[in-house]
Amino acid sequence: MLDAVGHTFGPAHTEVKLSSKGVHIIETQTRPGGDRIPMLVDIATGCNIYKIMVEAALGRPVDLTATRSKAAAIRYVNANIGMIECFEGIESVKAMAGIREVRMLKEVGTYITELSSSLDRVGYVVAEGDTVEEAINRAEAASRRINVVINNVENHHDVKGGI
Repeated sequence: MLDAVGHTFGPAHTEVKLSSKGVHIIETQTRPGGDRIPMLVDIATGCNIYKIMVEAALGRPVDLTATRSKAAAIRYVNANIGMIECFEGIESVKAMAGIREVRMLKEVGTYITELSSSLDRVGYVVAEGDTVEEAINRAEAASRRINVVINNVENHHDVKGGI
């Protein structure tokens, strides 16, 4: 796919779906992936995708050698349908071993609807570890510790994100 569009260097984001009928390309773009993928790569390898892209664009030599050998994982924080009253556990999650980033993407007062796309995510936790298993376990434990307190309001037309 990338050869077909003439992309010879730099990051690319390609989504592929495997089904019983074969491989289907959903999309391809010549950009880094979303969902904190550049951060995950940096944590795991020490390679800063954005710095590498700038160096390459300026015609400077690019070093793709990993300077560390770690693992990184991201897990998302979701919530039931309703209005966010508050978040509990964020400070204790930030203090957990291996937690690199905790971010809530929605504000208190936002009405949460059914999760239908990545834009509906409430937040996320990024963790590192010496192994993939350790990074995943840390991220999962951290995301479970965050409690999104929801009020199942009947009339939600006047709240942030209301429908």
